[in-house]
Amino acid sequence: MSEFDAKEVKNEVVQWIRNWFNENGNDCCAVVGISGGKDSSVVAALCVEALGKDRVFGVLMPNGEQVDIDASYKLVNHLGIEYCTINIHSAIRALKHEIKPQLGDHWSVQTSVNLPARIRMATLYAVSQTVGGRVANTCNLSEDWVGYATRYGDGAGDFSPLSKLTVTEVKALGRELNLPAELVGKVPTDGLCGHTDEDNLGFTYDIRTGEIDDKRTKERIDSMHEKNLFKLQLMPSFEYAVNPQTEVLNNKQTGYHVVSKYIKKYWECHCTEDVIVSIEISRDGKNYERINEVASPYNMYDVEFLNDWWEGERYVRVNGIQGISGIKCENI
Repeated sequence: MSEFDAKEVKNEVVQWIRNWFNENGNDCCAVVGISGGKDSSVVAALCVEALGKDRVFGVLMPNGEQVDIDASYKLVNHLGIEYCTINIHSAIRALKHEIKPQLGDHWSVQTSVNLPARIRMATLYAVSQTVGGRVANTCNLSEDWVGYATRYGDGAGDFSPLSKLTVTEVKALGRELNLPAELVGKVPTDGLCGHTDEDNLGFTYDIRTGEIDDKRTKERIDSMHEKNLFKLQLMPSFEYAVNPQTEVLNNKQTGYHVVSKYIKKYWECHCTEDVIVSIEISRDGKNYERINEVASPYNMYDVEFLNDWWEGERYVRVNGIQGISGIKCENI
């Protein structure tokens, strides 16, 4: 593997952040949850370099008394960014006391571990929508690989600068960004139950592919990766498709009338402008010829050509419509 060039990668990530904001919020600021650890410190510093300190807003979210919160204050002061401190303890307690009695006075340990992370993410989005921002995800590749993130908690966000970089690579970026050494080298904790990350995982992690010499550790990593892979995937959704129906044209109809109706229906569901529509036409309802045309709900010019060469075909059916930028052909 080639040597990691921290300066080059730092410049690439900074440019990527600029490009992303140009396309997804040109006037917005980056909202970063500040824990005082290496990941949030590096993300905040990258955003400052990409956007300027006036467009980065830090949010400190202690759960009651946070023993290492001085590290968070050290970071925001070092970067010179605006920030606020929101203690999430009362919100967590209020939810627990509302939910627990409704569930037979039951409250799982895992709920206690994950709820603060989800409250923090809800807090970040509340702040972001108020100040006009975009929420930064601060997870790194090593954490993502083994699922060491709370789904819809710290695993959420609008953009993710570090998700393809390992722990070691993130630290290298921190040094390249001239962050205080105590922040880059700070022992990572979950900020939830008082344990270090490595205490919780049971091994020292700096994972890119799951490859590791120790057999038992590799088995544990592979197991965690498989069990938590769903966290990195889009929510599964039921694919509903109406079977293509053959329409028999009357003397007043043309293929254009039928096809344009389907394209407009597709656009209402997917908001995709340019599409490729797959059509089958027949004179006798038995022998069909397939054609593909490009169209959009705004410009049906190409589909209008159907009228120019329509030669008595009375049977037409639309088999599928695919957005030009889509990955797969979708049924209507």
